[in-house]
Amino acid sequence: MARPKSAQVNLGKGYLGTKDVAAILGVSVTSIQKMVTAGTLKAFRTSGGHRRISIESVKSAAEQMGVPWKDRIPAAAEEASAAAARSSAGVVSAGTPAKILLVDDGTVTSRPIANVIKRYNGNVDHVVVSDSAEALVRTTEERPDLVVTELTVQPLDGFGLIKAIRSSPRLHHVGVVVVTSLTAEEIAQRGGLPDDVVVYHKPLASERLAGFLDAMLHMRGRPVV
Repeated sequence: MARPKSAQVNLGKGYLGTKDVAAILGVSVTSIQKMVTAGTLKAFRTSGGHRRISIESVKSAAEQMGVPWKDRIPAAAEEASAAAARSSAGVVSAGTPAKILLVDDGTVTSRPIANVIKRYNGNVDHVVVSDSAEALVRTTEERPDLVVTELTVQPLDGFGLIKAIRSSPRLHHVGVVVVTSLTAEEIAQRGGLPDDVVVYHKPLASERLAGFLDAMLHMRGRPVV
């Protein structure tokens, strides 16, 4: 299959879309989806259901496939990837476990998440808080790598909690994952969520969360297990 010299990419914090990666690697979108499922490419899904694949994992896959990625990933994408890495490095130093803050008021089951975290051999730690008010305080003070929450938490619902996190310049690096029983339509009716918020519907599929953590660790230069 003929491969293009370059690709027009949609940039976003060091990640690329499925079509962009397919163009860079010179394969079909279906092949990219299979590579994500196999873990060859590290990716997560946005709240709109779109895959976002880390540029660093695209480089690794390209090298394994013998594809000259330097000719196909524009300088702007390289800059976005480097900026994301610098931002992450400024928050958590190499060798320090990534931290997840889980808001568990009884509607989120923390055990499946804890079971996934155990796979990372000390590269990921987590703390559990019982309500969204405490979650906001601890997020502001401790600046974790990731907040996992339901949307029906109290006293501030998940929509308000996420809005508060996203409105703070000091928390621009904090990732947000929502685990919810609400449907996509119900979420939209309540105002929707930012595009960079990852939504998992209950019951939580542990492999999907693991894929997200793989991508997060990859961008922070930590080994992925």
